[in-house]
Order: sequence, then C-alpha cells, then structure tokens
Amino acid sequence: RRIWSRSVSPKQNLIAAIAEALAPDKPIKTSVWAAENRILPKDSPEPGPWRNERTPYLVEIMDVLSAKQDHSPVREVYLKKGHQLGGSALGENFCGSAISSAAGNFLAVFATLEDAEKWELNRFEPMRETTPELRKRIKDANIKGADNTKKRKKYPGGMLQLVGANRPGALKSTT
Repeated sequence: RRIWSRSVSPKQNLIAAIAEALAPDKPIKTSVWAAENRILPKDSPEPGPWRNERTPYLVEIMDVLSAKQDHSPVREVYLKKGHQLGGSALGENFCGSAISSAAGNFLAVFATLEDAEKWELNRFEPMRETTPELRKRIKDANIKGADNTKKRKKYPGGMLQLVGANRPGALKSTT
C-alpha cells in the first residue's frame, strides 16, 4: 500500500494512487496464497491458518496449478491420491488463489448439481466466511444486492459458476 507523500503534489499523489489501483495483482503461487490468506473454519479437523508444513506433498501440486506460470512446461495436472489426504483443500486453495489474484471466469464441474450445492454449503461458504481475502471479494449470497447465488459467485473481474456434469445444458458458455 502506498502512503501519501508530502514531498510531491496532491496531483502526483492522486496519479500514483490511481496507477497502483489499476496495476494487475502480482502473480502468486497457490501454496503461498494459502499460507498467507487461508483460514480453516472452526469445524475443520485443524482450524486456523493453513500450514503448508502440514501437507508438504500438496505444495508442488498447488504451485503447478498456480496462475501465471508461463514458464512451466506443465499443462495438465492429474491427481491420484488416497482418501482424506487434502485433495479437496488443495482444490479450494486453487479456487481462492485464482479468485484473489487471477480474476476471470471459473467453471467448477461436479458429478451432479447436488454435489456442487453440497460443496458450496459445506466447503466453499465456510472458506469464504473465514478467509478475509475472499470475504472482501465475494459478498454473502444472503445479502440483498449481492448478485450471488448458491451456484454463482461474482467477484471483481469474474465469477465462479458451479454446475453438475449430469446436466449438459449447464456446461455451455454463460458469458
């Protein structure tokens, strides 16, 4: 954040503030975003700040998923893992990082629409509520004028659309 300087004119301060506001966000790796921003809800197995040290095997996967990795040869990521090893949290960190630092439209496809609705209620909404970076970008769907629903989350620069793969019509373009 820029601090106003008395050594330059108010006009120069205003121009600098506008330039800073319009500048794109710095690229950030998903693992770094998670460590700096993600707060796990009170009802999670390990509530509080996300710690990459707890799941070091997820760090490289999160980093290759990170936006703005233009120099990486990785174009596709496949994850084969055991049960309860952090795969869902990895995906949530990726969503949060993308919403916060690489805004654009995001389509999250679940097996069924009911699965999408359960994820929104049990995973995404608690993450949004406990993570200040997401809370300031995505308004609560229950607030009048939020323009958000359980299946669509709008944020500056884009939206997250939740759909079920069992409904082909939902997979068509919404923009």
